[in-house]
Amino acid sequence: MKHAISLIIIMTDDLAPMVHFYHNLLGFEILEDTGEFVRFDCEGTQFAVCLRSVFAMHHESYSLPATGRAFKLSFPCGDPLEVDSTYRKLLAQGVRGIQEPLIMPWKQRSALIADPDGNIHEIVANV
Repeated sequence: MKHAISLIIIMTDDLAPMVHFYHNLLGFEILEDTGEFVRFDCEGTQFAVCLRSVFAMHHESYSLPATGRAFKLSFPCGDPLEVDSTYRKLLAQGVRGIQEPLIMPWKQRSALIADPDGNIHEIVANV
């Protein structure tokens, strides 16, 4: 096995709001859309959202309701001011803000937002 991640898939029960969030609000270009699975252009690792029901054919545990916040995506910005402007822009578009931008002890400016399923993600830049 290589020490790499080739694809990140966020499973959801409601695809349309998730596609709107990642495509229309965050700006990821759609590369593939099957109606159940949407893959986005993402520098480095492939990224997609998929209906949870698609995975249920692989194992019954995928039919169980999702719980908790098991992951966080970090979206890099070029500089700390871009974190602030991106956060404000997303809030103005209706994205739910979780934490306003602040400087973290590890020398990054970080803000937290939530996608439609409640997954919390970070907008971040080094200071």
